Amino acid sequence: MRNLSKALFLFFCLFAFLAFPLTREEEIELGKQAASEVEKEYKLYDNKDILDKVDKIGKTIAAVSDDPSLPWTFKVVISDEVNAFTLPGGFVYLTTGLISFVSTDDELAGVIAHEIAHAARHHFIKLAEQQAKTEKQIAPFLLAALLGAKGSDFENIYLGLQLIEIAKMHSYGQALEEDADLSGAKYLIRAGKYNPAGILTFLEKLARMEERGVKQELGILQTHPYAKERVSALLSFLKSSLVEINRRRAAGLFVVRLQQAGESVAVYIDKQLIIQLSGDSGAQAAQRLSEALDSLLDKDLKVWEIGARRLPNGNSAVVARGIVLIEISPDMLPDRSQDTLAFAQTVAGNIRHRLLQEFLNQIY
Repeated sequence: MRNLSKALFLFFCLFAFLAFPLTREEEIELGKQAASEVEKEYKLYDNKDILDKVDKIGKTIAAVSDDPSLPWTFKVVISDEVNAFTLPGGFVYLTTGLISFVSTDDELAGVIAHEIAHAARHHFIKLAEQQAKTEKQIAPFLLAALLGAKGSDFENIYLGLQLIEIAKMHSYGQALEEDADLSGAKYLIRAGKYNPAGILTFLEKLARMEERGVKQELGILQTHPYAKERVSALLSFLKSSLVEINRRRAAGLFVVRLQQAGESVAVYIDKQLIIQLSGDSGAQAAQRLSEALDSLLDKDLKVWEIGARRLPNGNSAVVARGIVLIEISPDMLPDRSQDTLAFAQTVAGNIRHRLLQEFLNQIY
């Protein structure tokens, strides 16, 4: 979050000056101390369904991580910022803003896997080792103070660190962020329950917003920079790992569904009405259209590949890539006086409109 808790600030400050190795127990204790302070400052979210989902995803991925035996916990704090952060020892926090921002469980799993990697691969220790090269003299005092501090003592330590440049400690740096991306993707592949492309589509969203200079509360862009570079590294890794990159499924785009509307059947892509047909033959044709669209959208169907034409038998068709998606006869139309070609052109236009909407969303 833009203003992470004082405890989390203090924790990062400590690590900036750490000059000697921590034991596993000390690393976990540091995480517990910071987690306790985080939960004093931020209200925890109590929606059981969401918490159960986050915990299930987290425990599934942590079990195949580089350090599955950490005391993993996964919690959600109430904040509009789109963010996630991890404390050493396996204490992972997501914001309600992030829960709303992700489009699918696959994207959520991607974010959680990234955060798990930070703790499982002990990035805090690596960061501390980098910082300890320049600041050694006060580390023993800070470690002893934090591990023993309670109540006002904890606050006093924090107040004594006001002059430290905390802002630079919001990021692990590009190398460790990319390591968390790639390690998180490995965990998703090992777990086998979530689409590894989810971490890619989430990063691509961040990259687009980074390029646009989005002004809303996207705290993750401050603590997780370099989105464009990370997308490139992750994409290369997924391809080399022979992972099928289906952005549509991972991001929950272009969901095709049938909906009964009285005596008619309608086909939608997301909220966009594509076609509405009547009668048994219309219902069957709508079913075939939904299946054909579902298949083609998985294969990156483009706006310019969709059209309409008159067939030799007098009916009309919506076509894409030389394939007839649906053949429309007069008896299927809600208004049987309507020309089938004009109707087919409208249907093709509806499909193109939804594809163009998403194309523009990704640009702007």
